[in-house]
Amino acid sequence: MEAEQDPLQIIHGTVHINGTPVLTLFDYGATLSFIDSAITSRLELNTTRMHAPLVVSSPMGKFVETDKIYRACPITLADREVTVDLIIMPVRQFDIIMGMDWLILARAVMDCHNKKVTISIPRQASFTPKGRGRHEEFESLQALGGDETVEAIIS
Repeated sequence: MEAEQDPLQIIHGTVHINGTPVLTLFDYGATLSFIDSAITSRLELNTTRMHAPLVVSSPMGKFVETDKIYRACPITLADREVTVDLIIMPVRQFDIIMGMDWLILARAVMDCHNKKVTISIPRQASFTPKGRGRHEEFESLQALGGDETVEAIIS
């Protein structure tokens, strides 16, 4: 059976950081991974400063400077713990953005047509989180979309 055509353009799901659910965008268009500065206080993670500030260009052409990062942040995704370096900056619509830095390390394969991601972390069995409904555990991957949503992700 072939999947229906879906006009929505983004793959997202809910993962957990320290037991807290966070809405996550899987974005092969982002070079790095980010966490929204608005949620960092409730996650109880140790922040470190980068060697030099990073200037990030948003999809709307704005520039944001940051020098804070969570190194090896533990994330629970479909009952598996993985780690990711998350750069702290204002992000809208999502709590974290998993960019190419993590997608490459996780050997992720994004199936945009079926709105799913298969994770193949070395020395672990591959897994594909399954969806149960909007904003469910990261057993769910969802699609959001429209150009207006994509442009509004980073403030």
